[in-house]
Amino acid sequence: MEIVKEFIIVFSRGIFSVIESYQQKEMTKKDVILVSTFLCLCHAIIEDTLLFMAIGANPFIIVLVRVIVAIIITLVVRFFYERKHHTDELDNNENELNQEIK
Repeated sequence: MEIVKEFIIVFSRGIFSVIESYQQKEMTKKDVILVSTFLCLCHAIIEDTLLFMAIGANPFIIVLVRVIVAIIITLVVRFFYERKHHTDELDNNENELNQEIK
């Protein structure tokens, strides 16, 4: 039970440090989105593993699969974020060129 309390405290500190870093301009919006995505996908990794262990599951496989899936999904989110950001950048450049021509 002590492990669960410590995990909650550490996790809470981690989230607040992400928010604080963003407010102090130490992290970009992209960084916050990616860290938040990963943390959301892995937030209950200890509890879920313990629950599945109770019914006989292999904890190593559960943790490994969960972390790999979280990494893959985070990379997909990064891809779409960068794609949208790149498209917005191209639109802005096109608008600037159109204004210069006029």
